[in-house]
Amino acid sequence: MRTASIAVALVAFLALGPASALAAEVLATPAQDLSGDIGGLGPEGPEAVPHEDTLEPGAEEEKIARAEIIRRAEVWLTANGGGKVPYSQKRKWRDGYRQDCSGYVSMAWKLPKGKYGGTNTVGLAKSYTTKITKADLKTGDVLLDWHGTNRTRHVVLFDKWTGANRTHYWGYDQSGSQGGTAYRKIPYPYFSDKGQWEPRRSKHLS
Repeated sequence: MRTASIAVALVAFLALGPASALAAEVLATPAQDLSGDIGGLGPEGPEAVPHEDTLEPGAEEEKIARAEIIRRAEVWLTANGGGKVPYSQKRKWRDGYRQDCSGYVSMAWKLPKGKYGGTNTVGLAKSYTTKITKADLKTGDVLLDWHGTNRTRHVVLFDKWTGANRTHYWGYDQSGSQGGTAYRKIPYPYFSDKGQWEPRRSKHLS
């Protein structure tokens, strides 16, 4: 009976689509408090570790398609028992990625987790992206402000423009003000006109 049950479960899992399979994998992983692996305020804190230390030595970044980026981003909207993954600069989620904005993009882009559960915003700018123009923005790109402190730095995953005038877009971000993962209409480049926002693109799109 046990063998039969396992076989049935395996068939059901294989029948799931890519996004559903990823969600099932996340939900099947026991919740863990991994904040001790990070300490302090984590890679985005006032005493931020060098972005090189958030990378996994020798790890090769995987190529990823835009559609897969969005599938992965959507998982965190409901991964917490049907709700959003909570925001935290100190914790990693069950999939091993840090629960802040840059950890979220690291997860969506399938970047190396390393010791800290993904790179930080400085690492996204210096190691993983190239600067583009507003007109070049496409699904899976980001709006990134990597200057300042942990209270000002942020990154948003771009989905699509809301209209031809390109004044607002739909975006995904891991937001402290929203309590976690959010998909929402955002004024370009972000809700506050402060900061040094840059449109950027992953170097590892397939």
